[in-house]
Amino acid sequence: GILLLFRTGDFYEAFGVDAETLSRVCGTALTHRACWPMAGFPHHVLESRLRSLLTAGHRVAVCEPVAEAPKEVERIVLPAEYCTEESNHARQPIAD
Repeated sequence: GILLLFRTGDFYEAFGVDAETLSRVCGTALTHRACWPMAGFPHHVLESRLRSLLTAGHRVAVCEPVAEAPKEVERIVLPAEYCTEESNHARQPIAD
């Protein structure tokens, strides 16, 4: 499957099994919201966390808030496609 990260304000958050994976791989604190596992990190460390998750073999979808809808998948990042050069991280909307 694909680990799903939601942008919420200044943080990215994951829930359920995704939160447990994020916590285990990246060392983030695992908490609970309404008895549901949750983990998150500040938005400015996204690329570092992606690198860790992808190096561990996980695929990641990043959801960002947009004006038309509460959240949308902004990008799906696969280990084979990830590039560490910041110039190659131009954010493109995913076509329907």
